Amino acid sequence: MSLFVAIEQNPISMMWYARQVAPDIGAEATELLRKIEITAATTAVPVPDVQEAIHACHASGRSIAVVDDISSDAMETYLDLHGLRHLVGAVIGREHLFTLPEHLQTGENLLQQAVQALNAEPSDAALVTLTPHRIFRAKNAGLRSLGVVNKRGTRKHLSGPPDAVAVSSMAHLASGFASVPVLST
Repeated sequence: MSLFVAIEQNPISMMWYARQVAPDIGAEATELLRKIEITAATTAVPVPDVQEAIHACHASGRSIAVVDDISSDAMETYLDLHGLRHLVGAVIGREHLFTLPEHLQTGENLLQQAVQALNAEPSDAALVTLTPHRIFRAKNAGLRSLGVVNKRGTRKHLSGPPDAVAVSSMAHLASGFASVPVLST
């Protein structure tokens, strides 16, 4: 008989595993991870020009939600520390998945919840992301995506799906928000 053991180093994956094994241990792991994420948010360095992009997006009349698979409290802490909270509507973190059946606990579902919180339709929303895998999450959730190149060689991955758009920097994204009007549908 063979035995395979996988060692998981991703704390978010470990938290989800703990939630499946024992609810009390899962709750403890969730709270510990939330506290760690809040602490990390207090020292997180902003992506260059992200503040300008958020300001330009808001000034253009577009609604903004922040969504990720970390705790909402950590995202709120980051936004507060950088003076951005008043520009953002919904903040949707992983705790929005906890009451859902396991098969619905996905990144796509978080995106759909963010769209609902903004009273928008998926076809009228776009995800701004730095990572290629989130481009595909957006597509699976029915959203368009705007990939922002933050490392060499990622442009081709960020513009993978036919309807995905990639820009060279947050500064270019901010310029686009300032110059391209909101399309009404």
